[in-house]
Amino acid sequence: MDFLRGSWHSHDWTTGNSIPKNWSEKLEHEAVRDKGISDFVFRILRFSYARSLSNMQSIFQCLNGGSFEVLKALPSKLQAFLPLDFFRELDDQVRTLICADEKEFGILLDERKFGVRTIPRPVRFLTVGESYDLESWKRLILERPGIALHLWSDSFWRRMLGRNKRPDFLDGKDGMAALLEKVLIDYEVLAEHPELWGRLLTKAGDYAGDLRKAFVRAASLRVRERRFWSPDFEFHSFKLTLPQEASMLPPLMKSLCAAYNMDRAYPAHVWMPEFNVEPDSLRHHIRELAGADELASLGKDSGVDVEIKAAALFMSVLHPDGKKPLEEAEDDIVRLYSSNIGSWYFTAVMIAVGLLGNGENSIANSLVAKILNVARENYAARKQLDWLLNRWRETSHAPIQKAGVQSAWLTAI
Repeated sequence: MDFLRGSWHSHDWTTGNSIPKNWSEKLEHEAVRDKGISDFVFRILRFSYARSLSNMQSIFQCLNGGSFEVLKALPSKLQAFLPLDFFRELDDQVRTLICADEKEFGILLDERKFGVRTIPRPVRFLTVGESYDLESWKRLILERPGIALHLWSDSFWRRMLGRNKRPDFLDGKDGMAALLEKVLIDYEVLAEHPELWGRLLTKAGDYAGDLRKAFVRAASLRVRERRFWSPDFEFHSFKLTLPQEASMLPPLMKSLCAAYNMDRAYPAHVWMPEFNVEPDSLRHHIRELAGADELASLGKDSGVDVEIKAAALFMSVLHPDGKKPLEEAEDDIVRLYSSNIGSWYFTAVMIAVGLLGNGENSIANSLVAKILNVARENYAARKQLDWLLNRWRETSHAPIQKAGVQSAWLTAI
């Protein structure tokens, strides 16, 4: 009886590659000389046939010190040959493997362990089993704590549309103790789910103090930003102790930004945003996290990280009890922009403009224009503002509207 059922790859880093290789020394020479994707893929395949420490490290060295998160773009069959847990942040894992010695590498292959971590065998796919019990839940927590935390959420089971019912033992004393003890050790899995921090605290009991410390550690990790593509977004608030827990503000604000959905097109070629939660509910969550004055003070504190300041500033402006209108916060918002701040910043701008800017008024226009200017080198992030620009392009102020040709323009007639 297993909580999850899945299928393995025929060959992966735990088994090696038994398929006969069909390359010659000439092909190897050409691949390495190319110094591009061919060389990179060749190094992965070479490691699959000859699982040596030097072959493994040569894969990562090929990336020349860039972000190793790009490995998540590889086809799953190639990912399977890398001794990494792709459900976790990759940069720290890879940096650790680059520094491994022969003894550590041997343990990795024999026991699937590196240090205190167990590296799970890659799977092709996973599905929820037809039946499960507390013991299978505990095994899942030990083997894949990140997936276990995801399955512990309410939103996952709502998406099952009645096919499977959320088991009661997930919130039971033993089930919760197993989950809490694991996430306190593997705190990085908490970084993927800030929306669940408040709910974990309500179940934590005697673990609450240690759990809050784990949230602070998890908040220091940089993880991919997520967007929720279903109406089952959930966010559980809890009162922060500021400024001591200020580092939690960015991941919590990112989770709130993830509720701002863009999966609905209107018209067909223009992406228009919508909330997966009511705007008033989003602002209520902010009020539950901290007071408006506390947030405003942090937003002006020169002694804190710029991402913390930006999150605090946006929260203070969006706070139902906030005293600083968008017009007064405009220059501060622009000043806090950084190329390293993350795409959530642009989503926060759209939320602020949408909720506080009263549509296409002078404040909204001015703020967006200034941000487009300071972020002119950040094409990917600026593209997030496209929906706003497209919407404004169709208002009564737009030239096509004044000329009376908007309908023809939209339908490409």
